[in-house]
Amino acid sequence: MNSPYMTALLVTALFGHPTAEACGNKFARPLSSLKWKQTQQELRARKPASGNSVDFAAGHPAPAIEARLGNLFIQHLGEPSEGTTLSIPIRFLKSNFRPFGDQQTNASVEFGPHWTHTEPPLIVVQKKAADGTVTVTPLFHPSLNVTEWSLQKKGSIQFIRPKGWSDWFVFRLESQHLPAEKMVSDFPAQSRALSNERGLPDPEKLKTRAQAIQKTPFELLGEGHLGQGYTWTPFEYSPVHGNFPDAQGRPTATGRGWTWLVERGPFSPLKHLYSCFERRNPEREKQLGVPSGSGWHHVGDPAETLVNSLEDQPLLAALGEDSYEPAPDHGFAYGLNGFITAKWLQPKDAFYTKKGQFHWYAITASREVCAEIWVHPCEPNLSNQWGMNCS
Repeated sequence: MNSPYMTALLVTALFGHPTAEACGNKFARPLSSLKWKQTQQELRARKPASGNSVDFAAGHPAPAIEARLGNLFIQHLGEPSEGTTLSIPIRFLKSNFRPFGDQQTNASVEFGPHWTHTEPPLIVVQKKAADGTVTVTPLFHPSLNVTEWSLQKKGSIQFIRPKGWSDWFVFRLESQHLPAEKMVSDFPAQSRALSNERGLPDPEKLKTRAQAIQKTPFELLGEGHLGQGYTWTPFEYSPVHGNFPDAQGRPTATGRGWTWLVERGPFSPLKHLYSCFERRNPEREKQLGVPSGSGWHHVGDPAETLVNSLEDQPLLAALGEDSYEPAPDHGFAYGLNGFITAKWLQPKDAFYTKKGQFHWYAITASREVCAEIWVHPCEPNLSNQWGMNCS
């Protein structure tokens, strides 16, 4: 990878989820048993990607911004144990394209019409040392020759302005991560389990069951032994929010996804999904110039939470949002009025995205990766028990 920045993240992709009632949508029905068996046979026959390093869209003459951002994440976040958080000023582009019949719409990102470089004007890196000391380093693009700046903070959002400039860059370093068990403990008592006392997280105990028979969660899910309310075979979709602004638009990601779900109702207090992602495909990345995983998408449901309860490896969850605070004065530099916040999602942790926010993930693993997704009935806040008490 070539980059002017001198400072590596396994990114995984969360995607929007199908709706069982999405009549007329091509994902409205789970796969037939025959088609699912054929898919499993094809996946077992594939060789895993070689090598441990990740360089999205390597070999493509002009990788898309999604691949370039993924490579910047990999470069700057480093090892999961380092506790690094990354934020980049960005501009989000929205669409009305709902490929799965739910409330998530495909989105894209750009550095603005006035910024002509292939990498962003600013990357902010926050590192936490073993003794708890936190350091924040703004890395301005070398072409800007910035050596001094001023900072202002409004709530969880921060603004930085180079000396002599009128406009500001916006960024945010606070993640929306917390232990999954902690989130569940804050739910109302009646919302902590599915029917038949199947407690959250991982109500089907897939991880424990898979480890006991030396299988992966994806392999176990493929056998179809899920409890009351779940689809027996998965919904399959490809790409995962991977076109913008519509199905015929430019590719933003490559790869398939599979979801087994139970709707909110008599069997579950929330919409619960077991979602899996196809392993990384470097050849397809090279062909299309995009990363394996999910394209950016805008969350229209009250909230959804990604829970890293099934895998032993961290997943990188990337959050995006338009600034909900205006610049302190003047405007946003290069028109970048939004920000990305990226951080490793550790095993057993949850990452929530609220209505109006964006998320994007990419796959780097050499096998299929699975996680839980919870769709909350109302938008989480401090008084409604993480969106589970809507009264």
